[in-house]
Amino acid sequence: MYVHVCLDVQHSVDLITFQDQSKQIETLQRDKELLSEEVASLHSRIDYLQNSTADQEVVTRLEAKIRDLEARFDLEQTSRSRAEVASIYL
Repeated sequence: MYVHVCLDVQHSVDLITFQDQSKQIETLQRDKELLSEEVASLHSRIDYLQNSTADQEVVTRLEAKIRDLEARFDLEQTSRSRAEVASIYL
């Protein structure tokens, strides 16, 4: 009987953990989409500024921002992958 109760408790804990990780995956996917849109927007702005007579400082700053966003994007992908792998083991 005790083993059955322990298994029920463990199943409940696993279920809650799985639900939390599923929510985290969804949040990371939304963040990924937002970052992708922002990167695309900045790329188009850089293209426009490079083709115009814009100040090179603005272009350099935007390129740095894109690199930062791409690094954050990679981190989000890594976090999402880890959460997916962790949810598989539950």
